[in-house]
Amino acid sequence: MFAWRYGKKIIHTGVHITEEFISESSADFNNVTSTFLRAANFFSVRHRRSIVVAERLGVHPKYVPDWAFGLNQTEGPKPKGDYIVVTIRADTNRNNPRTAVFLKSITDYAAGEGLNVALVPFDASDQNLTRSLDIKGEMMGNLFSKPTYVKYLLGQAKAVFSLGRYHPLVFGMSNDVPTFSLDTVRPGRSDDKTCLQLVEDGLEAFHFPTDRIEEFTPAEIARLVRLYGGDGLAKPFLGHKAAVDQAAADILQVLKS
Repeated sequence: MFAWRYGKKIIHTGVHITEEFISESSADFNNVTSTFLRAANFFSVRHRRSIVVAERLGVHPKYVPDWAFGLNQTEGPKPKGDYIVVTIRADTNRNNPRTAVFLKSITDYAAGEGLNVALVPFDASDQNLTRSLDIKGEMMGNLFSKPTYVKYLLGQAKAVFSLGRYHPLVFGMSNDVPTFSLDTVRPGRSDDKTCLQLVEDGLEAFHFPTDRIEEFTPAEIARLVRLYGGDGLAKPFLGHKAAVDQAAADILQVLKS
């Protein structure tokens, strides 16, 4: 509101527009939301589902993938041998019995394939929870301020498994690594970003919500990894870095105008 009042350029980007932006009973609420979104000189969303929701408010954002698709990488130490990466979000996996079920399938898959397990927490609470779960693997901890290295680390893995965290999905997909989203909270398709990213980019088979937990077996993981390595997937996400770079150039022009 201050930027609008003082005539400053307004950039809405990387926004995820959910049903919470719309009221079924209050036109005033919707008018305020619509006015706020239309005030932007550049408005983009990172999921196509958000475009559908925003258009109900009469707003037409651009689709620009998550900015982390354009993040550069920094090489650094890796675990010895071939490895998979596991990332666990603390708040959705604390005291959650489904977490152990998913983790057992992951570690059994790794053991069967002769792969090491690298545990890569994305914040301190994730790290504390991961340590408490006593998972057999190498803890790659305290990397929270090194996203370019973490992106490299995930990019060298044979597969990436994220239990609730979004950006491990982006980092894995950016590097053309088989990437699995494991939702221990929600069934089916949801408007959560960890679901939408895979569904919208042709990887819905790699998203396992609560009602697919019984399908998530070592054999199914191996099948999907083989599928990923074949020629049957279009992989549009491999072009996301170029789209992000173009959006950055477009925003720069807006700011200069």
